[in-house]
Amino acid sequence: MLFHTLDFAFFFVAVYLVYRYFPEARAHILLLGSLFFYGYWNPRILALLFATVGINYFCALWIETAANSRSRKLALALALLANFSLLGVFKYYGFFVESLTLLLNQFNLRPGLPVLEILLPAGISFYTFELTSYTVDVYRGMKAERSFPRLLLFATFFPKMMAGPIARAGQLLPQLASPQIKPGAFMEGSTLALLGLFKKVVIADQLALTVNRLLGNTHAPATLAQVSFRSDLDAVSLILAGSFFAVQIYADFSGYSDMARGMSRMLGIELVRNFEHPFLSSNPAEFWRRWHITLGAFLRDYVYIPLGGSRVKAWVQARNVMIVWALGGLWHGASIGYLVWGIYCGALVVLYQILRPLLSRTGKPGANTGCLITFLSFGLGLMIFRIGTPGALLSVLGTWRLPDFTLNDLFALLLCFPFFISHAISDGRETIEHLQRLPWPIKALMVNTMFYIFLFIGRFQGEEFFYFRF
Repeated sequence: MLFHTLDFAFFFVAVYLVYRYFPEARAHILLLGSLFFYGYWNPRILALLFATVGINYFCALWIETAANSRSRKLALALALLANFSLLGVFKYYGFFVESLTLLLNQFNLRPGLPVLEILLPAGISFYTFELTSYTVDVYRGMKAERSFPRLLLFATFFPKMMAGPIARAGQLLPQLASPQIKPGAFMEGSTLALLGLFKKVVIADQLALTVNRLLGNTHAPATLAQVSFRSDLDAVSLILAGSFFAVQIYADFSGYSDMARGMSRMLGIELVRNFEHPFLSSNPAEFWRRWHITLGAFLRDYVYIPLGGSRVKAWVQARNVMIVWALGGLWHGASIGYLVWGIYCGALVVLYQILRPLLSRTGKPGANTGCLITFLSFGLGLMIFRIGTPGALLSVLGTWRLPDFTLNDLFALLLCFPFFISHAISDGRETIEHLQRLPWPIKALMVNTMFYIFLFIGRFQGEEFFYFRF
């Protein structure tokens, strides 16, 4: 079920009403609703979910009760092996076979490796990371969860199940044990959820039409295979498409996060913030601290810091950044394209770290220029997926001419203005907080305006959220 469909609307209303009026059974209602939500598409994927949760549940208890350090390490190793073996088989087996076959073909070898048609369970990357962080945290001293149903609910809590935010057990499990709906939670949560819905169906899905037209394709990020695109595509059109694509993905993903957090707040549960005005970032390192915050925090705490973090020599630190980003790229998708994208992002961060002493002397003008360069480099990196091979991308960037701008391009630019405004007034608070502080006549005018925009230009074709494929 997609958040912006009638099926989900009926589902959420039913769950919310039962949840609201049977407070003594709230945890059970959430668990049953979450299992129904996740199994609605294909009930078979529930078996893998139960197996993954069960392994981490027993390994965490083993870690907590183990008599010596060796047993604790063995339990942790088994949990990590199980988590990433299952993720590897279901998400990366095809990528591994394809890559190994291409490598062996270079030596005139034809291995004939079997190609399996394996169902990719939606959200597997998200719940695998959540359960991994839970077990590692228990190894580091956190109390293990004694209730299997509660740990299962932690992994399956339906608002964040498909695309995050990636939750930490220490923050979410206590809330799931005894959910409390605070006064005003319904109004605050529903406003945040509707704002997220507006981002998705009005901004993201409308911008997708412009990006597809500018590039001449609808290719979803997957591989670095040659894909078709407009024969007359030029560098200016490519940069414009990359900029619109960046805003499209931001509206899509932050829209999902807003809906997830809004619905959770209505249920009395707070999920962590996943975006913090990323387009205000003056450098790539800052950008990734503001974008998909929970993924960045996971990679920092469980990969980068254990590798030595920034407490090592400069070249080792650069190596650690590249390892983290290669893994981050592959987390997004099992393909060479995602790996190359991750390496590209990591290289930008390393380049910034090298130039940081020089850039720090440029002051505010340099920071403003940095914001523009960071935004454009992010959008250009996304074009790795839409153009295909690096050679084709460089060829287009070498073609400069004045493109034919249309009213559709102006319309797309207007769709970006809400983000320009929200970033311009940013003072550390969220957009929803600024809206709530407005005088009621202005607030009423904005709500009515958004309603009519939503009604007349919203796209209700049920386009999948961008991060559902991860």
